Amino acid sequence: MTRSRFITALILVALAISGSMALRNPYRAQLPVGSTDLSAIQAKLDKLPKNERALVYGYVKRSRGDVLPPQFADPDEPLTARTVGEAIALQRKFLVRLAEQEKKMEARSAERDAALAPLREAVSVDLVRREIMPASEAQQAPGDRGSAKRAQGNEHDVVVTTYRLENLTIRSLEATVNLRKVHPREDELGIADHCYFNRSEALEPGAPVEVRCADLRKGVSEEDRDFVAMPGSELLIDWEPKHLRFGDGSELEYRN
Repeated sequence: MTRSRFITALILVALAISGSMALRNPYRAQLPVGSTDLSAIQAKLDKLPKNERALVYGYVKRSRGDVLPPQFADPDEPLTARTVGEAIALQRKFLVRLAEQEKKMEARSAERDAALAPLREAVSVDLVRREIMPASEAQQAPGDRGSAKRAQGNEHDVVVTTYRLENLTIRSLEATVNLRKVHPREDELGIADHCYFNRSEALEPGAPVEVRCADLRKGVSEEDRDFVAMPGSELLIDWEPKHLRFGDGSELEYRN
């Protein structure tokens, strides 16, 4: 064998070995396009460290199998990965960015709670009950046993949430309350109920007042029925008093 042929043979062998190693390299495995089914490359994924395998699963779940050309991808969350290695790199960046966002949100939440603390100390709120009733009955004050005034077009059922307000010397208040799910689904915001209060009637010092909250225009959905049946332990009260006026004329205000 001549020297040139020997060198050529060595090059071909090196290329074959390199190609074989590339085929076995799990980081070069192609992700399925348009699908989240990774069974075709599961054997290669099993060769990855556990943390990197979790990154691939997380990326594919987030992308839902979509692959976008770089020029059309969101620069903050590009879904452009075609290989396992690219998916790992993009998911790492995504998680770092997510952690930074959560840290900022926690800081803003702490600032908000500190600003609301004096107002929350002055007026507290508790969830009393959730129920479904005719819209005309929902317009009555809690505990009113009189006959409900029938309003035209309002004879459908509605979801009614009743809250109890307790205060010291509040003359009037403006506030909102959100009931948040403790374990929301990934595809929802997690707000189970929202209510706005604007009371100008004087509240007796220390005496609890029950207030009903309902959207009289809205019917009852299956999601609403789930909300009514949900255990109270699955709900968190987010109480946001915005403006309070006390009996002596002094005021407290929260501005977002």
